[in-house]
This record gives sequence, structure tokens and C-alpha cells, in this order.
Amino acid sequence: YTKSTGIHTGSINISSAYQAETLKATLDISLLETSRPDTEKSVRENLTSTVQFERDRPSFLMLLNSLERNDELGIDARLTSGAAIARYYRQDQDSEILLLAGAVANQEWTEGAEEDTQQSLEAALGGQWRIFRFNDPEVSLSSSLYLYPSITEAGRWRGNLDVSLRREIISDLFFDISLYESYDSDPPSGAETTDYGIVTSLGYKF
Repeated sequence: YTKSTGIHTGSINISSAYQAETLKATLDISLLETSRPDTEKSVRENLTSTVQFERDRPSFLMLLNSLERNDELGIDARLTSGAAIARYYRQDQDSEILLLAGAVANQEWTEGAEEDTQQSLEAALGGQWRIFRFNDPEVSLSSSLYLYPSITEAGRWRGNLDVSLRREIISDLFFDISLYESYDSDPPSGAETTDYGIVTSLGYKF
């Protein structure tokens, strides 16, 4: 909170993963809320989950699900669900890189549009890059990029980029930075095509 401007800002970022022998699930939650006296409150909420059914072959089935709200893009709610074929192109004790291709169904509830809801079918292209190093200095990185070219709406495509980095500066003192960018080539009337933000913080581990 800043008294001189009356601006309130709050953010939450949670990243979690579960690993079994042939199953891996992830859940990522992010929330950013900003309000000031002379404008309406702006909210960005994003909940994303994936489920991987791994097997002996290099490629495997991956389920993609997300629920989001973005006032800047004019979206009251967007529910996306689908599946993709994925493959790890690098996976070792320190990092992993995954690429995927598939399709998703998209249901949108929009602000101020003539039609309150809209359905579409989209292709899904994307990747994930994770780093987890526990030696000094400790470093953890979670990043993802997804592109959604529309199949049923010619010319429209969406994109989401999320990056969260944590690095140890000195013993047990950490610097954190999270950034996001969302793009929609054909947003609801009056809404922006792009939304982005950066959050930084310092943390100490006891």
C-alpha cells in the first residue's frame, strides 16, 4: 500500500508438483490485484494444472486445464481444457525442458460484450523449462510459454508467458522475480490486447 497515491497491490504465486512412477501432476496459482481511488480495481487470476501419463516411449499424453480471469483483457472468466502429446527434450538432475502440441476447448465469459459467453476450439503449442539447483547458490526457475491459434475463429490467437525465478544472493537470503505476459489478438470490445507485469521480492530462509 502506498499512502501518497492510495494504490493497493497484492500478489500470490504458488507452484507445486507431484511425481509418481508413471504420473506427474502440477498445479500453479497466481493472483495479482491492484486498486486505486480514481480507477476500478484490476484483477488477474490464473490457475493452471497439468497431468502427465508417462511411459517407456519418449512421447506421452498430457492433460491441460486452466481457469483464469483478466480484467485488462476483458475476461471475466476463461475455462480451457484439452490434451496434448508431449516429450522431454532434456531431463536431468538439475533441469528439464518439455515441448507439447495438442488441442483445447475454450469457454469464455467476457465483460461488456454483446454475447456474455463464447466457445471455441484452439490448437495448443507450448513448452516448459524448469531448473532446480540445490548447491550454493541455490537457484529455482519455473517457466512456461503456451500459444493457442484458434481453429474455429480464423485469425485469432492467444499466448501466455509465465516465469518465476528464485536465486540465493548470500547464505539463506534470496531474490525472487516473477513476470507474466498475456496476449489476445482479438479481445472483447474496449479491452487491451496485451497484459504484463513484474513482481520482485527478497526472502530469508530460516
